[in-house]
Amino acid sequence: MDLTDFPSTLWLFLTLSAPALLLGFALAGIIRSFLNPDKVAKWLGRGKASDILIASAVGVPLPLCSCSVIPTAIAIKQKGASRAATSAFLISTPESGIDSILVTKAMMDWPMTIIRPLAAFCSAFLAGFLQMLLNPEEKKFIAKSQASAESCCAKTTSAPHVHHTPTSPNASFAEKIKNGLVWSINDLVDDLALWMTIGLFVGAILQFAIPADFFLGFGLWPSRLLCLLVGIPLYICASATTPIAASLVMKGLSPGAALILLLAGPATNVTNLAVLRPHLGNKGIAINVFSIALVAVLFAIGVDAYYGTQMPAWSINQHLHHHETTAWWEHLSALILVTFLARGLWREEIKPRLTKPKKDCCHP
Repeated sequence: MDLTDFPSTLWLFLTLSAPALLLGFALAGIIRSFLNPDKVAKWLGRGKASDILIASAVGVPLPLCSCSVIPTAIAIKQKGASRAATSAFLISTPESGIDSILVTKAMMDWPMTIIRPLAAFCSAFLAGFLQMLLNPEEKKFIAKSQASAESCCAKTTSAPHVHHTPTSPNASFAEKIKNGLVWSINDLVDDLALWMTIGLFVGAILQFAIPADFFLGFGLWPSRLLCLLVGIPLYICASATTPIAASLVMKGLSPGAALILLLAGPATNVTNLAVLRPHLGNKGIAINVFSIALVAVLFAIGVDAYYGTQMPAWSINQHLHHHETTAWWEHLSALILVTFLARGLWREEIKPRLTKPKKDCCHP
């Protein structure tokens, strides 16, 4: 193993993911500008069973990660949304997003690009349906404070930073596009900078250091259960899981097990479950985790049956074996992405620690 080859492997990951990520960031900003959380709260506060369907569908393209979705979901709950609709929104939103969908297409293939958001929708809908049946609303709901004393995650997410003025409801079409792009380039990129950087580095390290047949001896069910056990308590954003999952498949992990990681990793983590417990109850938390796990495993079985025993011909495999054909605009996109990520790391992770140290459980 020649360590001098690692930078080229990392750069290949950047050139492959950068165009899709940059386009995803832009589209995410535009979507958020026209589909802001206040509109979502109004749609889900009607107290109807159809709210579950709307929450599951609306959450799929929205660009909110597992930490940033918490204050939005709690606000929706306090404005009158049911536990069922809130649970559906809490699952489909972090599991999928326009940015992660595009990165999935860049690194994997069309079937996985379609299956991933579809599985997110199904797990969200199942959770909402089970909440409605098994965990109905209390007769007297007392809204809990969003900033619970025991959770630093709630503190940091209850008043998220913004680098620009929110879009006015009366803004013109052009102003909404502009404000959406500004939000994306600043807030969204900054929020995802740490985990996107980790995801790209880990994916490149796995591709570089792990033998090609490393996971072949694990078997389907042990690998699926391992991904489930690792994914549920830990946190990594939807876009950042993609290069990791793609690399693991190239080392012998089944595509179905990789899908479990793609679904369970962004949807849950121990801290967020603790923050949500006062709002959903212990039964509600159990229902959400059960729904995510069940749908992930069922889809994993179907995905493995679809791909069979052969390694899928994913884009990452073709890119790594034909990197000499990388276009100039892919290199330029990688440079832009590195610049954005470096700025986000400075503003979110480095500068705050230099000025005023604070504990942040969402960004350890």
